[in-house]
Amino acid sequence: MESIVKKNFLSELQAIDWDFVGENTSHAGVGLHWYPARFVPQIPSNLIGYFSEKGDTVLDPFCGCGTTLLESFRLDRKPIGIDINPVAILITKAKLTNISIEQIKSFTAKTTSSIAQKLLTKGDITLRAVPNLEENSRWYHPETLAELASIYSVILDLDDNSPEKIIGKCCFSAILNRVCSQDRHFGWICDGVHPSELKYKKASEAFNEKLVQFTNFVGYFRQSLKATEPRVTSYGDIDIHQADSRALAKFVGDNKVDLVITSPPYLSVTDYNKSSRLTMLWFGPDKWEELKQSEIGARFKRARKGSLEDYIEDSRKYMTEFHRVLNNEKYLCMIIGQSSSHPAYVELLLNITQEIGFDRIQNIRRNISVKRRRLFPRVQTEEIIILRKRE
Repeated sequence: MESIVKKNFLSELQAIDWDFVGENTSHAGVGLHWYPARFVPQIPSNLIGYFSEKGDTVLDPFCGCGTTLLESFRLDRKPIGIDINPVAILITKAKLTNISIEQIKSFTAKTTSSIAQKLLTKGDITLRAVPNLEENSRWYHPETLAELASIYSVILDLDDNSPEKIIGKCCFSAILNRVCSQDRHFGWICDGVHPSELKYKKASEAFNEKLVQFTNFVGYFRQSLKATEPRVTSYGDIDIHQADSRALAKFVGDNKVDLVITSPPYLSVTDYNKSSRLTMLWFGPDKWEELKQSEIGARFKRARKGSLEDYIEDSRKYMTEFHRVLNNEKYLCMIIGQSSSHPAYVELLLNITQEIGFDRIQNIRRNISVKRRRLFPRVQTEEIIILRKRE
């Protein structure tokens, strides 16, 4: 696809079916770890192809589970990922960690064996090793919790910051919702509604399956890299930071970015940090309540007086940062949706971008998939908003 940086064929963007009807909007990395409100890989892939060149720096300051970064790396760009949620950073780092097929297969075999041995010699494992034991005991059957404790202890024994530890933590985190006893919509876990009955679920089996799935992903992703022959960076050199998008100066300098692609939080639609509740019980951070309160547009704030005004002010702050880090005449692509049960705000955001120093190039509306609408029924469509920084 020829870059729009060279030829301004904006009509080509309109010709794309942004609903991607009939296309496979998943790949081997999508199901590695559940995360709310992900966008499909085709969106950043198309935008990267149109609005940047090979070797350009692409920033996603709300990177979530890393879709933009994966596509940027695959397409030979330099990705930078920022997110305030430590679980998002864990998922993204795991997906982009430097590990070979041989390494992960060896790790999977050793880890599976170690966990099986731990389960046979339960005297070596005590529930006292489980962080937040009282709270975790309300989510998991005792036998499930014992299996989780075994897996957790094996992961803790790995070298800090090793690829194996990052992947092990991600796979462990990925099974926590699945093996807990709360079988209802994820919102029940998000809101801290404990299960009325504890049911045994095989945590060790779920973890082993996740390791195999991750092995398949590494094979898939490395194969896709061979097809595109990326040159600009390597695993382990990608900038991924837990940080607030409203304050990026420590991580991204002025005029250092060639393209920003991101999907900021929608007003009052979901709670990213609260949806990671079970992972936070095992891996922290200690100041989780402070982290929740700092989240932009969180659903739990929806009834607060001035929630819309706070959201708009937070949006002004992060969009000012986007303007600062972008080179002149470079592009900002935002994917925005809004709930029909809350105040309209997209035009308010667009007015802010005009004031800050962006020109609106194009708006494209896309329909959200039926599957995703089941999770967020009041968000039916999204806007892909394309802006350019004024010189």
